[in-house]
Amino acid sequence: MASVSAQSLDDYIQTALKNNPSIKASREVVKVAKEKINEVKSWSDTGFSVGVYPSTPETRTGSQPVKIGLSQSFPWFGTYAQAAKAQKERVGVDKYNVRLTEKELRYRIAELYYKIYQLQSDVEMLKENKSILEVYEKMALGALENNKARMSDILRIRAEKNALYARINQHIQDLQSARHAFNRLLNRNIEASVNIPSQLNVTDILPSNTNVENHPSVAKIKQLQRVYLQQEKWIKKQSLPKFRLGTDYMPVQPRTDAFPVDNGKDVWMISVGLQIPLFNKSYRSRLKQTELKRKQAEYQQENQLLILQSAFEQAQADYDNALVNIVTANKNAADVQTAIDADLKAYETGLLDYDRILRLQLQKIKFQLQAIENTYKAFTAYERIKFLTN
Repeated sequence: MASVSAQSLDDYIQTALKNNPSIKASREVVKVAKEKINEVKSWSDTGFSVGVYPSTPETRTGSQPVKIGLSQSFPWFGTYAQAAKAQKERVGVDKYNVRLTEKELRYRIAELYYKIYQLQSDVEMLKENKSILEVYEKMALGALENNKARMSDILRIRAEKNALYARINQHIQDLQSARHAFNRLLNRNIEASVNIPSQLNVTDILPSNTNVENHPSVAKIKQLQRVYLQQEKWIKKQSLPKFRLGTDYMPVQPRTDAFPVDNGKDVWMISVGLQIPLFNKSYRSRLKQTELKRKQAEYQQENQLLILQSAFEQAQADYDNALVNIVTANKNAADVQTAIDADLKAYETGLLDYDRILRLQLQKIKFQLQAIENTYKAFTAYERIKFLTN
């Protein structure tokens, strides 16, 4: 049964999704991509020029000391709208990147969550067995006084007890490191408590989804293909003629030596231009490059599905193997305990073979460790399956 203070894995994941800097950074990328929509649909810079004549030209109506010009270029109709469509599709790619970052974080947290469970279970189990060895040691010391045990039996028990003590300390150090890593993923104080259930039951988990086609990595590549398709349309728009609208103003100083009609009348001229890319091959090259990128993305999608399917099959095999190993390890541990109980019962009427019971106890420890380790493997395999199929 889970301890009262234990927190669910989902609680920790929600904390990480809120606090983790990598998630925050990926979300900012989406905001930047959205803002770029305003950039691509904006007009080009307006041109403004002022020209001063080094030698003032004289006209019939007066001299012209300066020329002021204003111009604006316009792309073909719908070019800016198409640019905005292409950028909106790009925003979709960045959103899938956020989902992938979140999924990867979820899995890393789950993996550490179950690693902490494994380590703390190992520590508790080893402590229990160390206490059992201490009981055997006391029994052997009492039997030694009655010449029913040898000093070598006591020394072997003490040696294994000390070895267990060393393993416990090593596991405690590993447990502390795992908790620190876990808290770093949650972006909180590394010394914050990590409360995990004291027992986990593999019968509570059962993979149900086997479809990897909905994985965000696949959807991202599909979205990228839509980006390239819109970019192709955008490039075609860019390759069409561009318009230019301009105006020039030239103030005229009136003549004083004569008074012709329109004397001193300023000059105002409006101009319309057309820019045709007759010899510009860059548009055709960009269009070809984008078409090739879209084709490349199709192959990438196919390859990604193969990768996901292989990873899923491996995760499923790891999950199934872990379940079998748990059952086997628990049965072996139970059988060894039966043998230990039989030997201890025989001790009531005769001598106890301390060498044999020590070997049996160490065997039980091995099987118990295997059961805990495979519980960790089963849950992490289950999380991998969820990562690959949801």
